[in-house]
Amino acid sequence: TPDQQVAQLAVNGLVGLFWAPAVAAGCVAVGVRVPVAIPVWLALAGAAVMVAVPFRRVRHEAARARDGFAYAVGAFCDVAAMAMSAGQETHGALFAAAGAGSGPAFEEISGALEAGFLRGRRPADSLVQLGRELAVDDLVDLGGTIALAEREGAPVGDTVAAKAQAIRERLTTQVERDAAATTERMSIPGAMLMIGFLWFIAFPALYVIVQES
Repeated sequence: TPDQQVAQLAVNGLVGLFWAPAVAAGCVAVGVRVPVAIPVWLALAGAAVMVAVPFRRVRHEAARARDGFAYAVGAFCDVAAMAMSAGQETHGALFAAAGAGSGPAFEEISGALEAGFLRGRRPADSLVQLGRELAVDDLVDLGGTIALAEREGAPVGDTVAAKAQAIRERLTTQVERDAAATTERMSIPGAMLMIGFLWFIAFPALYVIVQES
């Protein structure tokens, strides 16, 4: 919540601000003289870094939440497409799909559809608005696709099923790309360990050569 965010910023800022003076006071207590400018600048730098940490964490958590939301949108499209293929109209199929799942993503979709219904808004418009509020492009694209299919008279169920397939393919590609990147990062420690091992073996011989020369 915003209150928790402000409290976290305040605590982090105070910790970053007072760590350098505390260390300087400890140095003075043991007889080590520290110029005043050093702890002052370190305190300001520490406060700036510690204040930036919550923002970085929140952005990381938001990115993970949006990735999870994409999986939920894919499942939502699958259920909605099956309901439409069974003969259910678009409005009822979308509501049924929203109520078929659990978790924050389905709660957000269900709440947006219900709020839009009470305001007389089309389900496609509700999905677009929710996607823009949460910065979830899949929802925006889904709402726009449904609205376009309704205007053109195209089968909405086929359109939603195609959107679900596109989301699955994109998520699969993203998982494979992340796995490949993780594999590449895992090779770095092994390479560094090998370099250190070779240096450990070669150092005595190099030392003898240098001493003899």
